[in-house]
Amino acid sequence: ETKRDYLELYETILPPLAAEILPDTFYWPSSPSSGGGFDNPNGTERGDSHYWNVWHGCAPFEEYREFKFRYCSEFGFESLPCAKTTRSFASGDDLNLFSPVMESHQRNPGGNEKMIRYAAKQYRYANDFDQLIYATQLVQGDAIRYNVEHMRRNRGVCMGSIYWQLNDCWPVSSWSSLDYYGRWKALHYYAKRFYAPVLVSACDEGTRVTFNVSNEQRIVYEGRFSYSILDNENRCVFTDSFDISVPEMSSLNLPTVELADKVKGHEREYYIAYSVVGNNGSSFGTVLFVPPKTYSFKKPTIKASIEGNFCDYTIILESDVFARSVEIDFETVDAVFEDNYFDITSSSPYRIHFTTREVTTPETLRRELRIKTVYDIGR
Repeated sequence: ETKRDYLELYETILPPLAAEILPDTFYWPSSPSSGGGFDNPNGTERGDSHYWNVWHGCAPFEEYREFKFRYCSEFGFESLPCAKTTRSFASGDDLNLFSPVMESHQRNPGGNEKMIRYAAKQYRYANDFDQLIYATQLVQGDAIRYNVEHMRRNRGVCMGSIYWQLNDCWPVSSWSSLDYYGRWKALHYYAKRFYAPVLVSACDEGTRVTFNVSNEQRIVYEGRFSYSILDNENRCVFTDSFDISVPEMSSLNLPTVELADKVKGHEREYYIAYSVVGNNGSSFGTVLFVPPKTYSFKKPTIKASIEGNFCDYTIILESDVFARSVEIDFETVDAVFEDNYFDITSSSPYRIHFTTREVTTPETLRRELRIKTVYDIGR
């Protein structure tokens, strides 16, 4: 009876009403759906799909690559909210993932255990709560990036995605990329990169890597692709580059490279940095050959300076070695950065523009500046 009423409402009553009120708007009977009538509603061959085996099913990220969704309209991964948001409802002994306060601010039964389970696959054991917040946000960002990059590499079959979820109705651990106060988690910065009109990504299988450039613009993308193998002090071991042309609204696989001979015995010290640079878009990325928890990171010495005034600033960062997933934040001041949670892969200065609604000074910001990298987790 419930099923009958559902079909009556969404497939008989609403379609003509929608056509009358919004004639130029496409109507879809449900989500997920293969077109209606409860006909294989979560199928991957047509319509839209929801996929939750990564997260709810505790499947590894690699399982995303087993599917070529036509349109993945729901998938997600949890993380803790930002540190300042967490401290709006917890302090002292409550800053423990399994305290009553933290467990009551968790949207998913068993979610805290899942965050720990996935973080353990990637990162060392966090020594304090701020490290744990940082680690869970990195894992969340990597999970969603992994699937979106896979889908964009398969453009033509996979034609869209929406991750769950954008924001929160209260300060809580959840699947959001913006927390309750509008603070950007790592995922929101990642999304700015993996949903950019031009994206370079790497489908890595050990030392075998296929690079891909996705061009979601209505013009041909002309650029130069390059990749390098570097060590943990950002010294170049090998590099190659060539010009590319990617047709409008398309995705291009570049020749697969096998790097076993170049990295053998150095999998824990080497990594790949890759990029495309063109007149109408640029994109960058890195690949480790091992999980971050087993990579031999050097302790980075990061020099930072801040310039600007009122609410508009630029931070300039320089690192002496490879710095992974650099997080910039301030003790009390809230800011939105042009980029964050990025890798420093050279000795050249990184200039990051940021804005804040709070009237402050470069001197105050410099005193409040807090920088984390993956090296810090567990140390």
